This record gives sequence, structure tokens and C-alpha cells, in this order.
Amino acid sequence: MQYEPKKQEVPIWQKKMLDTEEAVAYFGIGRNKLYEICEKRGANFMVLYDGRRFFRREKLEAYLNKQYSI
Repeated sequence: MQYEPKKQEVPIWQKKMLDTEEAVAYFGIGRNKLYEICEKRGANFMVLYDGRRFFRREKLEAYLNKQYSI
């Protein structure tokens, strides 16, 4: 029998970067609204890596907390 190391999952609220599906679930907003927010001038929440979009959780969370409505 071969030993397989146990994969540890990091809770979503502790992750630095979230993929699109995680960000949508965590913030409770739609994918299109998330993309719209990140395309605004001066918004540096989204990072493209290998053709995939990742979101900086802490910066996006701080931005959303300051907004009156989205």
C-alpha cells in the first residue's frame, strides 16, 4: 500500500488570491459584476495568470466595504 499525503485545503477567507468561482461565492456577487468592478480605472484587484483570472481578496474586500452600493 502506497502512502498518499493528506491534501490540506486552506479556508477561502484565509486565501490571498481567489479564482473566479471562489470570488463569486465569497463576495456573493455575479461574475459579470465582478469583472465590471475590476475593469474600472485604478482598480488593481484582478491578476491574469496563464489565461486565468485571479482576484486579490483583501484589496477587493476593502474596496467593496467602502462602497455604498455596487
